[in-house]
Amino acid sequence: MQIVENRCKKCFKPMKSEKACPHCGQLADAPRNPSHLPPGGIIGEWVAGYAVKEDAGVITYECWNPKTDERCLLKECFPYDVAIRTPSGTVDSLPHLNNRLAESVERFTSVAKVCQAIERTGKFENVIELFQENGTAYSVVAKSGGVPLEDHLGKSGGKLTVAVATTLADKLVDAIHVLHNTGITHGGINPETIEVTGSGIILTGLENAKHSHRDALRQPATAYSAPEIYQTKAHLGAWTDYYEVGAVIYRAVSGVAPQAAVSRLIKDEVVPLPGKLGKVIAKAMALKPEDRFENAKDFSGALHGHQRIAVPMAKTFKYAGFAAIFIAIAVLAVLGVRMVSSVMTTAGEIENEVVVFWVPEKSGENRAEVFADVLGKISANGHVKSQVVAVPESDYESRLKAAIASGDQPGVFFKLAARSVQGSSLKTLYDNMDLSGYWHLGTYRKQNANADSIPLGFNAVVAYSQDEDRASYLLGDIRAESDVVVEESCYSSFVDFYTLNGLLPDKPPFDKTLWRTLVGTTAIYPKVQDSLAGEYHAYMFAREEIGGRANGMGLFEDYLAVCGKGRLQAMEAIASLLGETAQADLYLNTGDAIPLNKVAASKFFAANSELAFLEESLSSLQMGEMALRRQ
Repeated sequence: MQIVENRCKKCFKPMKSEKACPHCGQLADAPRNPSHLPPGGIIGEWVAGYAVKEDAGVITYECWNPKTDERCLLKECFPYDVAIRTPSGTVDSLPHLNNRLAESVERFTSVAKVCQAIERTGKFENVIELFQENGTAYSVVAKSGGVPLEDHLGKSGGKLTVAVATTLADKLVDAIHVLHNTGITHGGINPETIEVTGSGIILTGLENAKHSHRDALRQPATAYSAPEIYQTKAHLGAWTDYYEVGAVIYRAVSGVAPQAAVSRLIKDEVVPLPGKLGKVIAKAMALKPEDRFENAKDFSGALHGHQRIAVPMAKTFKYAGFAAIFIAIAVLAVLGVRMVSSVMTTAGEIENEVVVFWVPEKSGENRAEVFADVLGKISANGHVKSQVVAVPESDYESRLKAAIASGDQPGVFFKLAARSVQGSSLKTLYDNMDLSGYWHLGTYRKQNANADSIPLGFNAVVAYSQDEDRASYLLGDIRAESDVVVEESCYSSFVDFYTLNGLLPDKPPFDKTLWRTLVGTTAIYPKVQDSLAGEYHAYMFAREEIGGRANGMGLFEDYLAVCGKGRLQAMEAIASLLGETAQADLYLNTGDAIPLNKVAASKFFAANSELAFLEESLSSLQMGEMALRRQ
């Protein structure tokens, strides 16, 4: 590929031998992603600069036309799940995926042509050129001169008035009506894909849309995405875009992004907005597609008060399982007279006891906040009173040992490893639990002979792959495949379990540009979603077959132990945390681990559909004894 020299790769103004552009300050030798076009490369009649944006299947670059001195945006079809960049700068497909690359190029081209046809409405990007080169397709888009809605909101104090927000909603509904008439569903409307101009709005990001509303858009979900976007096989349509418009207007009026749909499916905590516009937003953001507006006419009519709005009632899960049992039944009846007499505690003293939780946190985490929220809800519904203390993970164990030595130990603490600080026996708690309601807790009870701790969740080892054909291969020997790597946080436990010491690379990095298949746990699923845009698959990783099914590996998570101080109250709190809704709050909202509670686990798989295949294989998981998260 021919490279233009002596020009800045950002502003394209002349440069000599300077290390930084004298006009814009861009470094001449700034690093670039190897998957991107080389800055200065000539594509058609355009010179490509640095990438300014990338998503599931499109990389957007600054570009410059030497003949006309025009600056635009160059969009390149580059589906990460099927394409690679060759040393010469061209785009090639991964082995056996030529058809999928061709399909992506065809879809990119057809959507760009639709944009060219409807651009005259002034509601969409102006595609001024469309061509194929380098083994893929490119479009050149004129700069609108507008700013993303998110930036516009920032300059407007973070919010819009109801009147202005209503006008914005009207313009968006009008734009997507034009789009829907072409057979395209956008599926990615958010404050970053809406540009505010002097004359109105421009809807961007159409390059990831599809003609068929029967296929899920393979792009990262956001707080504005409809619930069906999270599903692998989704039925998308106008209703999908209506949800996203409603979520955008919610953000514009309230000043905060709405609760993500995947979290709302577990417990809907979206605060309703007042007035007529609030009702319109609530209907547009209904979790069930059939409860949303049927068409643009109804949506627009509701905005202007021409149509009555029927808002579906929000539903949330109520506390169930052991949380409800321990709150509804007296402690004496649940834990037994033997324990009460052994610790010489009366019911009145139980109610006044405050259980202190020590929660380990890494920098940037909010685990203590999550536990405080869950325990606060338990306190509001019963007599479990708690205080949550965040302790830096780096010195958690040393501080815990010192506190125990001085008699100031917390009532409940985390065991960072299987044999760290020992706690009091939880045998009474185990003996009063129906272990059949929890995945693998019976197995753990047998493994933990001392009965001095109890896990709250577990992880399964899976393989995240960009190649659907690799599923059967992953059940064999991974050593021959150089682009199969093991995620660092589960490296040692994984190697120990499969006895592959010395046969795997030494803690390879998690880098979306380097791997095609990543072996890790279900706990890194959100990280995979955030870091690897595009299509990928998750499979059970196993070395053996038992009873005709893959025998995978599972590891327990978040061991809780109690000290002698306030032991009865502490046990009640732990039992409550094993309840259905408490575990939903802890794990479904954070994506941290699979809940032990079987009902909560089912909801976990409903919300994380790409991991749902595990639900049928849980009984065959061989559970390890080491917690992954805190190693």
